[in-house]
Amino acid sequence: MTAVHQAVELAFGTGVIGQSSVGLGPAIAASVLLDGGWVALARRGRADRLLAFLSGVALGVPAIHFTLWPWKLNRGVPVLTEAEGLPERLMPAYNAILYGWAAAGAAALVADTGPRHRKWSLAGMASVLAFRPVAQSHFRWMAAEARRNPRWWNRAWA
Repeated sequence: MTAVHQAVELAFGTGVIGQSSVGLGPAIAASVLLDGGWVALARRGRADRLLAFLSGVALGVPAIHFTLWPWKLNRGVPVLTEAEGLPERLMPAYNAILYGWAAAGAAALVADTGPRHRKWSLAGMASVLAFRPVAQSHFRWMAAEARRNPRWWNRAWA
């Protein structure tokens, strides 16, 4: 689901986290490497602490979106009303992706991690909270890039 999130954000025109620091290509390469590494670790079945940590990241990243962007309750479920410069018509799909990502993280925590190592997911979630200022900086950069070069890929921010 991390890869789906990245692909959809690129398709919607919002960019990739880390791009402001290293550029689009390296940011995508890092994302692919991390996602591939996660799958490889899960297939080996011998990295419970790291898999638990990564599952915490997969739970934390969707959750942190709700601290970065406005949201409302829709039938008792929190949904973002805006995020990352996306048009309102895309928000239902974006919310579904975030919830799918969190569900995948929870499933990975249960399926790929032994019960005694699941506490490491808390460290993964905490790392996401520590990363929040970097995400905020990325969004400021994205908005500035859209003003500077609105015809480029970041059309959601134009």
